[in-house]
Amino acid sequence: MMRPALAMASLAVGASASIGSQAVGLPRGLQEGPPNLMDPQLLQDSCSRLANFTSSASPILAYGKTVQGWLNEPSCQIFVASAALIAGLCLTWDGPQLWKALFTLALACAAAFAARFEAEAWHLQIFSIFTVMCQAAVIVGTAVYWGFEGSQVLLGSCCGFAGAYGMGAWVRSLDATAPGLAMFWYICGSVLGIQIFTAWRRGMLACLAPVLGGLLVSSAVGTLISRAGLRTPFLPKDTESWLTATEALLGLDGTSSLALFGLPVFVAATVNGFDDARRPLAVAGA
Repeated sequence: MMRPALAMASLAVGASASIGSQAVGLPRGLQEGPPNLMDPQLLQDSCSRLANFTSSASPILAYGKTVQGWLNEPSCQIFVASAALIAGLCLTWDGPQLWKALFTLALACAAAFAARFEAEAWHLQIFSIFTVMCQAAVIVGTAVYWGFEGSQVLLGSCCGFAGAYGMGAWVRSLDATAPGLAMFWYICGSVLGIQIFTAWRRGMLACLAPVLGGLLVSSAVGTLISRAGLRTPFLPKDTESWLTATEALLGLDGTSSLALFGLPVFVAATVNGFDDARRPLAVAGA
């Protein structure tokens, strides 16, 4: 009865010795235990990976390319331009009041699209794809509606990070000499975005909604008129998509436009918040 126990003990000792002998070939960080979070090389590597978060292996880039391809689809341009026109009119009419409904609807549609993307990757039938899309839209829409303030924290963090990344070329160039500086810049952008979309949301939307609504309305109307057959030098071509027309109006693409166009809106909202007497309604009521 002792021989099996002795055999198991000898096997365990041999395995421990084998693992110990192989530990020499492990990376230095694994040999010495948990990595040092204040290691400059570790901070530099982390920032370099964040700088390349749009690599081909990123699922965000895969979703983005699929959405971009759908927005540029010629057969969908009337539907896309009409949706942009309705959203632009809502933002221009009363952006702060309608923001919750528009944001909930937008996230529900995004969830339905993501569910369709994954369902098609699994080669499901059309009925199953439609069922999964509806389920994802209802669940995400309900969660966003009842947890709206929490969703604004996530939105602000993502927008703040995107804005900091769009204006972070200079800080990424300094990251080699000051490891962690780019990471600190991204964190500051996320914190500022959270503050904007929570405590300062109504003032920012009051200034941002007319600008964004005007962009959506003008690009949508131009696309629809060109699709109707009108030819003018200042309208997009009938072969161009709504997304191309919007990018032409912006003059910039990517996160740089988010940062550069959002900065004057932030300044306007800040100046407007200093004194209520600057607002016409307050003067009329007085």
